[in-house]
Amino acid sequence: MAFVGSDGAGKFSAHIDYGDARPFRFLNGPHAVDAGVAVAWARERASKVLIRVENEMFSGGTEPIPGIPRWPVDVRSHAVRDNSATAPWRVRGTTTLLRGDPVAAAGELARALDRDARASQIRVTRLDRRLELALVVEASGELAAQEAASAVLRDAWDASELDDVHPGDYDASEIVVQAMKPSAH
Repeated sequence: MAFVGSDGAGKFSAHIDYGDARPFRFLNGPHAVDAGVAVAWARERASKVLIRVENEMFSGGTEPIPGIPRWPVDVRSHAVRDNSATAPWRVRGTTTLLRGDPVAAAGELARALDRDARASQIRVTRLDRRLELALVVEASGELAAQEAASAVLRDAWDASELDDVHPGDYDASEIVVQAMKPSAH
């Protein structure tokens, strides 16, 4: 499901919650943008969109949310497009295992990332129970890099053999992306 919220000053932010308690199931979207931009971004990625404006809730997706009034604004013309060329983006994904074997988890995630052609310069490190997954993805802008990083890390977790790690076994995860500086020639 996608969520859109106002900041009280007329700007909106959006994010996706993939409804799964495993790591990397949260995607940040546009931040501090017009409502139409945030809602259009959310609609492109989820059929259910919950919009909060101060103390009011609205259903803004193609699939209505029962018991919540429809969002009254047409946002079809506000699609978020980034037509810039792709460039490398540094990604850092982190999560903390509360139970289980962090050494085995780090190895499983490293092997899964190594098999993914969308990721390069992969490094998985562990400090006690904290796992940090560093990699590079190609994307056309910050939102596209967030989306690519989220997909790569979710897929790595799914492809790993961490079947015995359950939702209560780890702390919240985080994904940070940063544009890489062009190399000097």
